[in-house]
Amino acid sequence: MNRRHQINRQGFTLMEIVIAVAIVAILAAAITPMTMKHLKDAKIQKTIQTIDVLELACAQYQTDVGAYAYEYSGYDDRYHLLFKNHGAVNAWNGPYIDHYLSPKDNPFGSACYVYGGLTNAGNASGFDITNADSTTHTGAGNMVYFDGVPQDAAKAIDESIDAGLSGDWTQKGRVKYNPSNRVMWVFLYQ
Repeated sequence: MNRRHQINRQGFTLMEIVIAVAIVAILAAAITPMTMKHLKDAKIQKTIQTIDVLELACAQYQTDVGAYAYEYSGYDDRYHLLFKNHGAVNAWNGPYIDHYLSPKDNPFGSACYVYGGLTNAGNASGFDITNADSTTHTGAGNMVYFDGVPQDAAKAIDESIDAGLSGDWTQKGRVKYNPSNRVMWVFLYQ
C-alpha cells in the first residue's frame, strides 16, 4: 500500500483538511460583521432602555422628594439615591430602579452616572432641547453620562431620542456628544 492510501484509511488527507479550514475561515469572515452589527445594535437598545428607566425614576424621585436624585456607578452607597434611601431623604418612596447603577449599565464603557444637575465640570453646559440655537435647559435637573460610546452608536441613540431635530446632532436636543473623548450626556428630567 502506498502512503496516500494509508492517509485515506486513517482519515482526511492534507488537502481535505486545508479545504475544510478554508471553508470555516470563509464562513467566519462572512458571519463576523453581521454578528458585530447585532452586538452593537443590542448595546444601543440597552442604552436606550437604561435612559428610559432612569428618566422615569428621576421624575418619580423628584415628585416624591422634591429634589433631583443622583446615582453614580462604582461609588459607595451614599451615591445611590435612586436605589436606596439612607435615612436622610424624607418622602423617599423607592427604590426607583431595581439595582444600584453600575458600570454594567453602560454597555460601551465603564461609567454611567445620573447627575442632579444639567452641567458636568464644564463638559455638558446645559441642553438646547427645543432647537433654539441656544441653551434652553440649565441648572437643576437630571442628566445621565455614558463614557466610551462610539460616534455611530451615539448618533443612533440621538436619532432614536431626538428624531427630526435639525442642526448639529452632537449639541442639539436631549443628547449631547463629544467625539474627542467619546462621552455622551442625555437630558432626563427637569
